[in-house]
Amino acid sequence: MSEAFGTADPDLQGHLLDQIVQTFRGTVSTDGADNEASTAAANKTMAILTGIKPRDELEGLLAAQMISVHNMAMRTMGLAMLGGQTFEGKKSNVNYATKMLRTFIAQMETLKRYRTGGQQKMVVEHVHVSEGGQAIVGTVHQGGRKNDKNRE
Repeated sequence: MSEAFGTADPDLQGHLLDQIVQTFRGTVSTDGADNEASTAAANKTMAILTGIKPRDELEGLLAAQMISVHNMAMRTMGLAMLGGQTFEGKKSNVNYATKMLRTFIAQMETLKRYRTGGQQKMVVEHVHVSEGGQAIVGTVHQGGRKNDKNRE
């Protein structure tokens, strides 16, 4: 559990697990009476967390949010597919799901930035220099010289 949630604190592990399991609405009853569905939701949660691999408590919290947002997006997309609703009803569900999916993407980017310390790296795989051309490999700073007085 501590690896799955990024924390050794058993109280926090249980709290996050309970929060995530509650987002599996439709499979878990709100009164907690359906133990089979709760166990299935907990197993799904653990499988997803194993893939995310939170490294600390902050990543554990973000992972819990990511799972919850994904569940809400998928549930709302499912609602949009139900028959017998108005165009506005479908549109509302699709719009909400789209917002949740954008939130999920932002969460993924946040997790990546957090893990890399906000550093970005660019890798150039292929460089073609035509005959007579020149290429610079390294850091390039654009702009004029700081002190043009020394130029002759």
